[in-house]
Parts: sequence; structure tokens; C-alpha cells
Amino acid sequence: RQSVRQKGSSQVEHMRVLSLPVIGNTHASISSSQIHVAAVLGQQLRAGYDPKAPVVLVPGGLVSEAYRCCQIMEQVLLACGSSVHHIVRLTCHVPDLNKAKLDV
Repeated sequence: RQSVRQKGSSQVEHMRVLSLPVIGNTHASISSSQIHVAAVLGQQLRAGYDPKAPVVLVPGGLVSEAYRCCQIMEQVLLACGSSVHHIVRLTCHVPDLNKAKLDV
């Protein structure tokens, strides 16, 4: 597992796990004893990091996408020296939630 840590002047450390898809520049921000994980999508994994590559969601609908999000968050937390067992708050946003997405 490869990761990039960038330490800023404000004592906030930014983490990006090189083998995972990312929205923006980092997967997480670490300050004091708190880790803030950035938004993730249930997208397919791809070799290499290309910010211009299109986002391709995993097949299988809402359940598969949610499961992939959990996998990505787990890997980010492990890279930060933590685990899913330490999650205090989790927000799930599903745009355009409709019956068709729930029936899958």
C-alpha cells in the first residue's frame, strides 16, 4: 500500500492512498487525534492515478456502490493508522434516490 502524506503549516496532514480512486486531491485530513475522510464514490478501481479519467461506478446498483465505498473508507483509515471500528459519524448521500435504485 502506497500513500502520500503532506504536512501543512497548520498541523493538518493530508493523506492520499495511491492505489485508490480519489475525488479531489486527498482521501483524508488528519489533525490532532481526528481523521476526516473525504467523500468517496462506489467506483471501479483502476491502475494508476489519472485525474482526467472518467468515474466508472461498480456494476450492481446501490448495494454494490455502498459496499465499494465501505471498502475504500476502510483502506483509507488503515493507511491513516486507524480502522472502521473508530468511526464516530458517517454520512451517506444518495442523489436521485428512487424506487429503481432500491429494487436492485
